[in-house]
Amino acid sequence: MNNSIGVIGAGVMGRGIARLCAQNGYPVLLVTKDESSAIKAQFVLSKELADMISTGTLPEQVAERIFITNTPQDLQCTKMVIEAVNEDRWIKQRVYTSLEEVMPTDAILATTTSSLSISKLAEGMKHPNRFIGTHFFRPPEDVGIVEVVLGEDTCINTFEKTLYFIKRLGKQAHHLPDTQQPRRSL
Repeated sequence: MNNSIGVIGAGVMGRGIARLCAQNGYPVLLVTKDESSAIKAQFVLSKELADMISTGTLPEQVAERIFITNTPQDLQCTKMVIEAVNEDRWIKQRVYTSLEEVMPTDAILATTTSSLSISKLAEGMKHPNRFIGTHFFRPPEDVGIVEVVLGEDTCINTFEKTLYFIKRLGKQAHHLPDTQQPRRSL
């Protein structure tokens, strides 16, 4: 799965981002925090996908591209991981620390935060150069823009690859400055 995308967090946004990526041909690993969360996510996502497939709003093969796991080590072959957990700096930073241990050294780690500073979130990371903000709006499948925010250490290669990825999703990227305030380009 060297072309796969990881999504951390199986809430509304995580599932929406996973569906969006799968709709655009990417295999997706949707990672939950534990086994009970994985079971719940499988149940909810299966129902959502079945409803969308039955109404013709989603091709059946999209469901075949999403895999749910509670094992972060499964992300060892991903090219990008998008974090969509609670909007809490300390929770997010713990997630990043554990992800850096298992992600490929050239993989991009993105956060969906809309209000936390990318530079502050990157503090303590081993590879802040490959960390970037990608704020998807709800529902991710329907809203045409993604806000992109670089941290102080985000490298140009990470930025360019992220812009390409967003374009492949059929979205328009809006580059915004890093700030502690909520960002909204709508």
